[in-house]
Amino acid sequence: MTGSARSPDVPLLIVGAGRVGLSLAAAARRVGVPAEVVGPGTRHRTVTVRGRRLAVHAASIRFACHQPAHLVLAVPDDELAAVASEWAEQLPAECAGVALHTSGVHTAEVLEPLQHRGWPTASWHPLQTFPKPDPSRFSGIVVCVEGAPAAVRAGNRLARRLGARPINLPPALKALYHCLATISCSHVAAQMLFCHGALGDFPPAVRKPLARSLRALAAATVAGFSDENPAAGITGPAARGDRLTVARHLTALREHFPEWVSVYQLLDDFLRRQTRRD
Repeated sequence: MTGSARSPDVPLLIVGAGRVGLSLAAAARRVGVPAEVVGPGTRHRTVTVRGRRLAVHAASIRFACHQPAHLVLAVPDDELAAVASEWAEQLPAECAGVALHTSGVHTAEVLEPLQHRGWPTASWHPLQTFPKPDPSRFSGIVVCVEGAPAAVRAGNRLARRLGARPINLPPALKALYHCLATISCSHVAAQMLFCHGALGDFPPAVRKPLARSLRALAAATVAGFSDENPAAGITGPAARGDRLTVARHLTALREHFPEWVSVYQLLDDFLRRQTRRD
């Protein structure tokens, strides 16, 4: 092997056959990183992710590892501690590698049972939404990595192999980081879902074009943000100071959707403070 040759990739053993786990397995295999998936149930099955067939092994399988592997726990947040304990009990010593988890809110500390077995641990969270399994969604994104130095180095390498950019955060910021991610993703989706549902009060002929236009409006608003002065992208009655318009909006909400009045008021107050500061 020449000095410039790249060392072989450590195989991934991914626990969790959800959208993140399947996306990660397909993305890893696409760049030449060996990856196996372990999912719930007692039978093996095969799934297809963007034309790539992946075998999902039964959760009870015991792997006879004869070389180091990176264990990646891609399971729901509330199940993570229990799954870490389960796998700490069954992994053979010769399979020792590093252990990662994909939770955005948990730190590496949740993998303590694996740490006690000699596995350096880290959290490895892709800052991305996965509405369905898709290996292409790792390209160009940020992956937040924190934990033991050896596991962080392995997590950083994995992120770069997938075309992502790793960033390393202190554990104390992990919960706030994930809160911001949720507001930027799920909470934006909640607002758009409300708008979509509210169109039920409109004539049927205009619902679809309005729905498409509202989605385009949201996308254009986000695209108009700048790193230097994001508040400059704020438009609408809060930015213009049109308080009579806001009052009419609140009247309409009280009539049709009273539960959204407090949400609108909170957002309007925040936007007015931002535009004054700008």
